[in-house]
Amino acid sequence: MARLPRLLVVLLLALGAGTACTPPLQADDLVTEKAFFEDTAGRLSFEEARQQAYQPYSAFLNAGYGSSVFWIRLTVRAVPAAVDQPDRPGAGWAVIRMRPVYVDHIELFDPADTSGRPRATGDRTDWLDAEHRSLTHTFTIPIGPVPRQVWLRMQTTSSRQLHVQVLPWREATNADREDELTSALLVMLLVALALVGLVAAVATSTTTDYAFAAMQAANLPYALYVLGYARPLLAPYVPPVLMDQGFNVAVFIAVHLACWFYYFFVKEHRPSRLGAWLVTVPLFILPTLLLVTLAGRLDIALKLNAYTILVLPCTTLAAALTCRAWDRDSRVRPSVPRGLYVGAAFVGAAGSTLWFLTQYGWIKSTYFMLYGMIWFTALIGVVMLTVLLVRTRRVSRMRAEAMLRAQIAESQALQAQQQQEEHSQLLSMLTHEVKTGLSVIRMVLGAPGASPELRQLADQSIDSIGRVLDRCGDVQRTDSPESLPVARQALRPLLESVRTDGLAPGRVVVSVEDDLETLETDAVTLRRLLSLLVENALMHGAQDAPVDLSAAVDRRQSDGLLIWTSNLPGVAGWPDPGQVFQKYYRSPGARRLTGSGLGLHLASTLAAQLGGHLRYAPTPTHIRFVLWLPR
Repeated sequence: MARLPRLLVVLLLALGAGTACTPPLQADDLVTEKAFFEDTAGRLSFEEARQQAYQPYSAFLNAGYGSSVFWIRLTVRAVPAAVDQPDRPGAGWAVIRMRPVYVDHIELFDPADTSGRPRATGDRTDWLDAEHRSLTHTFTIPIGPVPRQVWLRMQTTSSRQLHVQVLPWREATNADREDELTSALLVMLLVALALVGLVAAVATSTTTDYAFAAMQAANLPYALYVLGYARPLLAPYVPPVLMDQGFNVAVFIAVHLACWFYYFFVKEHRPSRLGAWLVTVPLFILPTLLLVTLAGRLDIALKLNAYTILVLPCTTLAAALTCRAWDRDSRVRPSVPRGLYVGAAFVGAAGSTLWFLTQYGWIKSTYFMLYGMIWFTALIGVVMLTVLLVRTRRVSRMRAEAMLRAQIAESQALQAQQQQEEHSQLLSMLTHEVKTGLSVIRMVLGAPGASPELRQLADQSIDSIGRVLDRCGDVQRTDSPESLPVARQALRPLLESVRTDGLAPGRVVVSVEDDLETLETDAVTLRRLLSLLVENALMHGAQDAPVDLSAAVDRRQSDGLLIWTSNLPGVAGWPDPGQVFQKYYRSPGARRLTGSGLGLHLASTLAAQLGGHLRYAPTPTHIRFVLWLPR
């Protein structure tokens, strides 16, 4: 998609170069002189007109808009009989080829024609009645060894431009084929622009892209008519006058859709109040053109439409220069670079100005400029498509960045919410445990002559409060881990120290395989981890039942070892396997006992810091937690 504008530009330039390089007076053109006379009143007969003084011109007649009639005298050179051999089709005949096709009415006056029948062509005559069917207007005349003259009478409400050629019949047929090929390629380019614009609009779902696609689609009927395809395609079904009126309305609609495209194109880049006004006013031109046309003044409507085509890109350029999307203090990032944006508007203004000056006859027309509006439309389409594709790429990038920022913000909000919930759970747990311990202490202090058993209960409550606070500190430290000092450690002495430092050393049974003597780890962290597991087993297991603290080589992974605690379930019951390592989790039965709900979560975190993992692996009769560590 990114290379598409370049390909379209190459195609456009190739077509333009091929057309521009076509000489206005080809080597086989039989016309030796062209001259015109302007009949301002439009009332002269042929005999009166042929007596007038004619002004010679070369290549193109280009007189702009007006109501006067133009008489054109063509001097056709002599053609030796060898040029058109009698056995060839069309021998002895030539074809007068005239363009553009939107000229309303052209009559031929040939002194050699003694039939007396009127001979006329134009976009208000039936294409099926053409003397030589082509994409251009045509007449056929006989040619011979003697030079001769023929006259054309032209009258039109559109711009009074006319390019005339007189070609031998065979050469005219070849020229028709060349025109059909070039015109077909140009139509294909316009169709490609419309389709790509539609695809881009569907992909982005923006009003500007839809307006561009509509503008390009509306240009197709105009191009088909001006290039000569509409008359052959519609002649069997649509009367010529209705086709001509439909063409004028189609042109007005195409210009109106262009007004809407330029309006959205400018508005999305925050123009000034003056700039917004400049692109808003042209939106009201279509009703004016239709009303003037219905009033019977098509000539005035066509002039107004030409002025609109001139003014619209110029006002767009002026409005683009006032846009504030590129200001440093702008809160909206521009979707295209300013240079590309203004450059596209400048190309539109330059092209429309050149076309307008040609239409009004203020500069000399060329064969290329004869279809200037189509070339201008194609060029603007390619330029604007480039702008829109760059804009689409930037908008997609900006949307991706916005989505990323939204995801980051959502993640941060979720993290903050989780932290708030954890803080709430922590405060709830601390409040409960501290109040419980304090109530026991208060009861002991309030009892007269407290017995040794009550004093021991108070000491246990104080110890419980201390353990809860220690667990909170341990969790805070493990959330910000530091590198651990690893060294070779003797395993059995380490396990024995965990047993002797526990709450009930007599209930803990240590067991180590004979061939397992040492491991490489951080002794302090491992001791903290195992103490948490033993403490959990002593507090939540069956009262007075033994707790196994065992170690063995992992038979499935020879580079690892297993250390586990095992105990019978007590009043706390069996933990939930899915929540056992979650922070603040306590089984329903464990809530009657003193605890923080942090021990197993902390043990799992410490296991990960040691390069191992902790899992809950109960047997049918025992609660068991298994720690795997690398040796």
